[in-house]
Amino acid sequence: MADGAHASTGWLVGAYAAAPSRIGWDPDAERRFLDALGALPGVVGLELPWAHGAFHLRDEGWMLERIPSDAQIVVTTAPDTSNRHRASSTFGLASTDEDGRRDAIEATRALHAALPRLRASVPVVSAVELHGAPRATPGASSASALRESLAEIAGWDWGGARLVVEHCDAWVPTHAPAKGYLALDDELAVVHALRDEGVLVGISVNWGRSVIEQRDPDAGRAHAALAAARGVLDGIVLSGAAPVATPVGGAWADVHAPFADDGAYAGSLLTVERAAATIEAAGHVAFRAVKVGAPSSASVDERIAVVARAIAAAQGVDALVR
Repeated sequence: MADGAHASTGWLVGAYAAAPSRIGWDPDAERRFLDALGALPGVVGLELPWAHGAFHLRDEGWMLERIPSDAQIVVTTAPDTSNRHRASSTFGLASTDEDGRRDAIEATRALHAALPRLRASVPVVSAVELHGAPRATPGASSASALRESLAEIAGWDWGGARLVVEHCDAWVPTHAPAKGYLALDDELAVVHALRDEGVLVGISVNWGRSVIEQRDPDAGRAHAALAAARGVLDGIVLSGAAPVATPVGGAWADVHAPFADDGAYAGSLLTVERAAATIEAAGHVAFRAVKVGAPSSASVDERIAVVARAIAAAQGVDALVR
């Protein structure tokens, strides 16, 4: 991987979204996949998933032995939050149900307790992405509940890792959501108020999830610009969305559609030009990531190729922004 000292200008890969371990466990296939991604130009680290008490979908110990010690790491709690929310509709840091909110805080505490395991292999964890679940149907969640949760969690020693609320598609009454969490305006208000109090919490924008929410290919750029204008934008994740079915999933599904640079994904709304406009609107951020999925039937080589094309597109984004 590229020198971690230049992480702010390089790209993280949300590799788990396209990894062979999504469909089964073959250590040799996973190793080949990760080794290939680590050799791609401009890649400086990984966005790691936290779920089921581990930092890997199949074998955390195996994974931690293979992460370069100089890699930049961002941990996302999205898989854990989704799993727990499916099991309990009141689970979430923004829940107005006190039991559901406390369950989410304790789930976050479990991640906090596990971070030393990760730091034993990778000393620097740049950020931890949290989420404003549960689904924000009227009365189920609130900005005040999220603020109370974040204020408590931020009081723990995170060893220098930033706490970042990743905006997911918000609940809206006009169409069925993918996740349907809190509105960006609510998240921005909470984070801005906490920062005014000296609490180090930020926002990250996932391009595809913003587009899924608004059904508008400009939504990712607009959300990045809004968070940047408030001075709280810490991260950008380039993940696609499509109004039609693609090889990775159905229309408007949160399945991390690749860039529309491949005929198979021509329906994706994520283009180099739109990504560049988003990165330009964001300005300097603490981390930038690319996260794309792969079809369940894809071979290891096909999975590598999907991510390699996305990183090549990200390099094209950098060329346009410069």
